[in-house]
Amino acid sequence: MGRILVTGATGFVGNAMVPALIAAGWEVRASGRDPSRKPANCEFVAADLALESDLDSLVANTDAILHLAARVPVMHEKANDPLWEFRRANVAPTARLVEAPVRNKVKHFTFASSLKVHGEKSGDQPFREDDPLLAEDAYGVSKAEAERVVAEQAVNSGISATILRLPLMYGPGVKGNFLRLARIVATGLPLPFAAVTNRRSMLYVGNFCSAVLADLDQTAAGVRTFLLSDGHDVSTAELVRNIAAILGRPARLFPVPESMLQFVASLIGYSEEIRRLTESLQVDISRVREVLHWIPPHSFDEGVAQTIRAMAVETAKKGPA
Repeated sequence: MGRILVTGATGFVGNAMVPALIAAGWEVRASGRDPSRKPANCEFVAADLALESDLDSLVANTDAILHLAARVPVMHEKANDPLWEFRRANVAPTARLVEAPVRNKVKHFTFASSLKVHGEKSGDQPFREDDPLLAEDAYGVSKAEAERVVAEQAVNSGISATILRLPLMYGPGVKGNFLRLARIVATGLPLPFAAVTNRRSMLYVGNFCSAVLADLDQTAAGVRTFLLSDGHDVSTAELVRNIAAILGRPARLFPVPESMLQFVASLIGYSEEIRRLTESLQVDISRVREVLHWIPPHSFDEGVAQTIRAMAVETAKKGPA
C-alpha cells in the first residue's frame, strides 16, 4: 500500500483512522500535537501545523496524505476574531501542506472538510456535492477556503486529490455535541423533542475509515469531492430514543412546538443549541456510492451502540464524580 501521512492523528477521528490504515497494509506516519496520545505501531512526529513553516520533512517519502488536523467549532466561541483563528489553523496549514506533495512526489492528497461549507440547514432536499458553498459561520468559511486551496493546487500541479465533506461524526471517544446529548439522556431528564420532525445525517467513525480506504484504493486524476454519511438520517427524537434504549433507560420525551422551543432558547442564550436540534441537515451520498461503489459497512444502530457502550466504559473507569 505504501506510506501515508496522517495529520491530526491524535484526535478522535485519527485515533480510529490510523489503526484502520495499518490493518489495511499501509505504513503510517502519524502527526499530532499531543505526543502522550500518539498511536501505536506507527512512526509519530509531534507537530503543530499552524506553527510549522517547512513541511517537506513531514511529507518526504510518503505516497499519500490524509489531512485531518483542524481547529473545530465550539459552542461558545471565545476568540475575539474567530474567522482569523480558523483561517490560521485550517486554511494556512492546508495551503502549505498541499504544496509539499509536488516537491516530494506524493501521489494523492485527501482533505477532511465539512458539510458546513454548504450552510447550517438543508431544507426540503439533502445537500449534494454540486450545491453552492454558503457557509454561515467562521469554521465553515475556513473549510470552504481550504477546499479551494486544495482544488487549485491539485489542478495546477497534477496531483490527485479527494475532498470529503463530513456531517456530525460519532463513535468511541467522541466529544462535542453528541457526547453532551448522550450525557443528558443518561440523566433521565425529560426532553422537549417529541414533536421535532427534523432529519439529520450523521457519520459513524468506522464508516468514515471505510470510505477513506475505498478512496485510497481507487484514486483518480484530478479533484473529487464526496459527501459522506451513514445513509440513515434521523430526527433528534429518534436519536434520543436510540441512545436511551442502549443505556437501558426510558426516553422521556414530551412535545413542545418548535417555535416555542426557539423562543425560550433565545431568552436563555441557547439559540444555537436548539437550532441544531430542530433543523434538518441532510446529505445525499449517491455520488460516493456510484464512484467508489462504497456502502457504509456499519449501520446507524451499530454505530450508536458502540459509541454509547464506550462512553459507559469510560465513565465507569473515572468512577463517581
